[in-house]
Amino acid sequence: MAISALLAQPLRVEAAADGACNFEGWSVAGTDALANIHEKPDAASPVLGVLPAYVDSDDHRYGIALSIVGSHEKWLLVENARDDPNRTGLPSRPTFSGRGWISGEAVRFQVQSARGYERPDASSNRVFDLGDNWLTDVADIRSVEGCAGDWALVSFAADAEAVSRLKSEPQEGRAWFRRICANQETTCDGVTD
Repeated sequence: MAISALLAQPLRVEAAADGACNFEGWSVAGTDALANIHEKPDAASPVLGVLPAYVDSDDHRYGIALSIVGSHEKWLLVENARDDPNRTGLPSRPTFSGRGWISGEAVRFQVQSARGYERPDASSNRVFDLGDNWLTDVADIRSVEGCAGDWALVSFAADAEAVSRLKSEPQEGRAWFRRICANQETTCDGVTD
């Protein structure tokens, strides 16, 4: 089924309430304010620290790995941010590793699932079913809007390559997904529903 047919469905996705979660991701912040870690989930709150910008290496872009432990209104509570010189090819860069808030627009991970739900519950209404395609195989995450346990509420848009391959128009969507994978280079083993 073409992605446009799947994404054209009316969406009634439950908004993220304050959530506690436990999964990993990475920053996609360049040199802008998205790299700031704030004291509170508000861009006007004091900046506690900054994450280094992503690094382009060969044919891949590497961000700063981090743990995601909570959310509030499209902000993510993160900790344990770390640079990986083995991936970037650079000396280890100073990285704020304490606990603080970052915009959900600055965080990414892979979603190894084809199914998106109305709520963070597999018994809730399924609003997307991409068949054999995992979400991040056919779409780019635009923002992480919230989290609950091992679920993430993400906004996404079909990527140009998938649109061409599936012969559909670019579409956007929003749903709760699980099967989060923080490996920036390949898939994660053992990530199951």
